[in-house]
Amino acid sequence: MPNAINIKFGPRAKSAAVSEYSRIILSDIMKAAKEADCLITSTQRSPADQARAMYDNIVFYGVPSQLALYGPNGQAVVRKYEELKKLGKNAEQIQAGMTQKIIELGPDKVSRHCADPQKINVFDIDPNSIGNRQAFEQAVKLDKRVSKFLKPPEDPAFHLEIPQHTQQTGQTIAAAAAAPATGAVERLELTKEQLKKIADNRNVFDSAQAHTGVPWQAVAAIWTRESFSVAPPKRPGGQFQFDPVPSSQQLTSLLRRFSNLSEAEIAKMVKAGVAVFEAGAIFCACFLRMKVAPKITPDSPDDVIKEAIWAYNGRAYGGADKSPYVMNGFDSHHMNMTIRGTLPNPNGKGRIKVVVVDKRPGAFTVYRQLKEIG
Repeated sequence: MPNAINIKFGPRAKSAAVSEYSRIILSDIMKAAKEADCLITSTQRSPADQARAMYDNIVFYGVPSQLALYGPNGQAVVRKYEELKKLGKNAEQIQAGMTQKIIELGPDKVSRHCADPQKINVFDIDPNSIGNRQAFEQAVKLDKRVSKFLKPPEDPAFHLEIPQHTQQTGQTIAAAAAAPATGAVERLELTKEQLKKIADNRNVFDSAQAHTGVPWQAVAAIWTRESFSVAPPKRPGGQFQFDPVPSSQQLTSLLRRFSNLSEAEIAKMVKAGVAVFEAGAIFCACFLRMKVAPKITPDSPDDVIKEAIWAYNGRAYGGADKSPYVMNGFDSHHMNMTIRGTLPNPNGKGRIKVVVVDKRPGAFTVYRQLKEIG
């Protein structure tokens, strides 16, 4: 039996869409099948991603096979392909038409791949990445936590659907502080001390969520990354490391746009400033809302939160998935990322250049762990 399970993700698969809960289940299945490696090729899909996947499969496997694979809504999208193909449309035009059809029908009604990953994880595994397919199939069928399983020839891939039930992990923040969650996939886990400190300040994060709609876990994740894990809390930018510190006018505008505070409450918060922890948490949440077009809510998809966290840090490194601030320690592909840039000089004025291997969990890594804990 393999000692470690290596869950890999293909270039079009969103690793963040597979929760730690699902990874643990998949690891259990892999161990039961005595498999060490697997490749996830597809996870949550946007309507455009779903159209692209359906288009590719129609071209490769043919229309009849895809009509047999999908229900009435999926079949309607396949028929849209046929319609546009007969009109002489090119691949880009056909996929655009299929995307629009998916949106009209409701993405999650076409494919479970388009469902909310916080409610159900849906992912495909490349059968060629599994050595003993029969043992793997048997292990999946025996695991009652998997609600649906498709395999070739019914589906080109091993298709698994896992409902997400937080209570099934049996954890709260307090419980996790006493016994942190562990999984077979390598990642930087929050320590007992970090979890306890977050739990001790939960009222501050809850207040930020209540006044801005930003999930408390996102605010706590920024705080974890910006403050107690690295920087002294009395820096001018406060525990959320505003750099540079916004003016009173900017803070007032921020609260008016992105919070439900009254004018009197806004004046009080601005007077307190970013260095006061309770006020800083609300300013942080407002900054996260300002950084992305979609309105952030407790039910926002991971991609929106990840984008906001990346923007909060200045959109460096060429993408959220390449940023250690965002992703360090998220999985085996994001371990020991290198920080390159400048930081405020802790011993005086100006900034210092840094090139260092990151040993702290990225803010999105923290966010996902807090979401999984519940």
